[in-house]
Amino acid sequence: MLLGISIRSILYVVYFVVSSTVGTVLVMKTDGFRNLGWSVIVSLILLSAYVALANLLREGAPLAIVSPVLAAVCPLFTIAGAVLFLGEAASVTRIGLLVGACVMIGVAAKN
Repeated sequence: MLLGISIRSILYVVYFVVSSTVGTVLVMKTDGFRNLGWSVIVSLILLSAYVALANLLREGAPLAIVSPVLAAVCPLFTIAGAVLFLGEAASVTRIGLLVGACVMIGVAAKN
């Protein structure tokens, strides 16, 4: 255990963030879910992310903390993926606001 959190729970969070980011970045490959092959791949990736989330919650992680944390962290990783792999631009303002939200959620989670 790390700070009272099991390694398994940490792995579920990491898996959720990575797989939901990869799935979200790959959504454009589905051509609006008209491309069957990519649609199946993206759907399975996103489904596996939510299976990990369900297992995390089953292990006792509080939804009231997990949901806002993931809602702040996942967009940061998605923006990074879009910038790195799709060549999209990211504004400093957007990234700054998301980082600020992550910090505030972290502070709120400690109280």
